[in-house]
Amino acid sequence: MYPPVSILNAIELDTVTPPEITMLNTQTRSMRWKCMYNAILRQGEDMSVRDFPHDKNLIKLKAGVLAHRNTGGRWDHNIHRLGLAKEEDSQGSTRIPHGLVVDHCHVPDFAFDKESLLFEFAPLMHGGWSNSTKDRDVYLEVTLPVMRQSQHYDASILPMLIMLNIIAITCLTRNFASATAATEIMLSIAFVQVGIRLTLESRLPSVGYTIKMQRVMNCCFWLLSGLVLESNAVFFLVTKMGWETYATDRIDLASAIAAMMYNGHIVSIYYSGKMIKDDKYVVAHSGETMI
Repeated sequence: MYPPVSILNAIELDTVTPPEITMLNTQTRSMRWKCMYNAILRQGEDMSVRDFPHDKNLIKLKAGVLAHRNTGGRWDHNIHRLGLAKEEDSQGSTRIPHGLVVDHCHVPDFAFDKESLLFEFAPLMHGGWSNSTKDRDVYLEVTLPVMRQSQHYDASILPMLIMLNIIAITCLTRNFASATAATEIMLSIAFVQVGIRLTLESRLPSVGYTIKMQRVMNCCFWLLSGLVLESNAVFFLVTKMGWETYATDRIDLASAIAAMMYNGHIVSIYYSGKMIKDDKYVVAHSGETMI
């Protein structure tokens, strides 16, 4: 018989290997409990993708003994406390506190800090609220910092968006006779960016706030919209108001400079909050030894 250890925040839980119980010390009734699980975990409300694709979060696993913990029970919490494992308890098999080992980790699209796996005890809220803190049982909370891998967006998506913006801005240099063609090019670029956005939106989570990648796409759309409106305004001034082309050329030049500055602002929005990937962050592949 082994204690009913459970992962408290598991949505789906499969046992890969049956539990193995080893009595380490008969006097202290210290035991080692080993089992391998495959689980999908529920995370807290503090998780956010607001800075996608540069978001960083804490993945948490909560483990504890849930049943027969009352006084006189089979796993009386006064006798079988969920406590720290000592070095001699590990018998050379692990150097991790609390006797918990994570040696296989798979976090799709994320890198993790292999040296910052955190272990701490938190009070287990059960029973009446009148229970004193000292009588309250605890569960083990394991925290793993993870950082999204953004290389695909950094090297492919953003450069393509910025280059499309630059191409649209250079259309302002076309002479007045080809102004209609320039507007058509800008609109074509806008349609291309809309297609890119629809593809990205299908990969983004549905949340109640604007994600950074969405803000970048919005800025690109407003930039192209402004260029098209400027081109139409210049066409109106020449054909309807009788302006000379040399005067509208100055408007085009000022608009191009402002658009280039706004293009740089888009880049700064994208890279705001991006962390420099340290050597301590490693790519998480299935089956990779973490500890």
